[in-house]
Amino acid sequence: MIPEESIREAQTLIGTSNQILLALPQATSPDTLAAAEFLLRRFALMGKSVRVSPYVPQSREWDFLPTKSLERLSNPSGDTVIVINTESSAINEIRYEKDEDEVRVIISPKNEPISASSVSILESAKEMDLIITIGAEKLEALGDFYHTNPNLFFETPIIALDHRPSNDHHGNANVIDPEAVSLTEVGFGLIDAIRPHIFFSKDEATLILAGILSKSKNFLDGVISPKTLFLSKACVIEGARRKNILSAMGGASAAPDAALWGRAAIRSRYIFPESIFMACLVKKDFLEAKADAKEIINVMHKIDLHLIEPKTIVLFWQEPGSVNVNAIIEIRNGDLPRFTSGLDGSRQNGFTRLDGMFYTFAEAEREVLSRLGRRNSR
Repeated sequence: MIPEESIREAQTLIGTSNQILLALPQATSPDTLAAAEFLLRRFALMGKSVRVSPYVPQSREWDFLPTKSLERLSNPSGDTVIVINTESSAINEIRYEKDEDEVRVIISPKNEPISASSVSILESAKEMDLIITIGAEKLEALGDFYHTNPNLFFETPIIALDHRPSNDHHGNANVIDPEAVSLTEVGFGLIDAIRPHIFFSKDEATLILAGILSKSKNFLDGVISPKTLFLSKACVIEGARRKNILSAMGGASAAPDAALWGRAAIRSRYIFPESIFMACLVKKDFLEAKADAKEIINVMHKIDLHLIEPKTIVLFWQEPGSVNVNAIIEIRNGDLPRFTSGLDGSRQNGFTRLDGMFYTFAEAEREVLSRLGRRNSR
């Protein structure tokens, strides 16, 4: 979680700024670029003028990421750039005329006239009144851009945005969330704290999920919080291009249990007061992952490994060729035998698989929650 004091400091800096520079590390990742694009879009909606430091584009596998704004607003630090949107009117010729006092840039269209709204100017980075470093553990990680503009970073307020505890807190405000797995998650957290209950588009959902999945290796690298899974699920609901993301990550080669865990993660919910994590797998998941029900134990081990917080884990699944729903449970405080007394189940590798099958996921969930409620009331 981002400390409240850091949110207040960042909110003040953003609120009083007009020209924001997003400074990216010399070595970028899909997460870095996705976070920058998401923030750029949100700051534009706030009426801010945004610039982006030069960066190295990602490999072609990530071309589907909607980062055109990022590409358009990036240019070397000392230049003033005239940007022309040619989507509605192609350009035939550009020339200039120069006299003692001014330079006229003349743009000749091919067909339709070019409107003034299609032309914008990117000011020099020297005109910026706020810098946000994205995923830079220290200023030196910004590479040549930092070394060729030392005064800019000395004279301009900085917000450092990162998810790594190793960040050196070089900002006037430091938006650091070690519980997050990605920069997109931290960026979303910042914007949501400033303007709560935001809705995001399909493109923004794709950006956020791309950061989370690429950094966590589809929830297989490190510990994942229920907050991360909740945001991931929201992105999928909003239409995030999950299949494109997994394909860019080489998802086609994922092991069956890893593929099933990734699917269960985004089809899950967390009941906070009781600390219960519940997830489900449908028949289609097994077919697309080329897996069978034998992988359920392995999926449970992955949940157990990557989710530390929940006290109770429940996984429901529907096997290919069956209309019934099964359930398997882990209760981490060691009270599972008392919970399952009266509800037939068999122990398998440290988990309890309920013998009785249910007709629907809703029925299975109601029965399990009922049993958990009776257990907690004892």
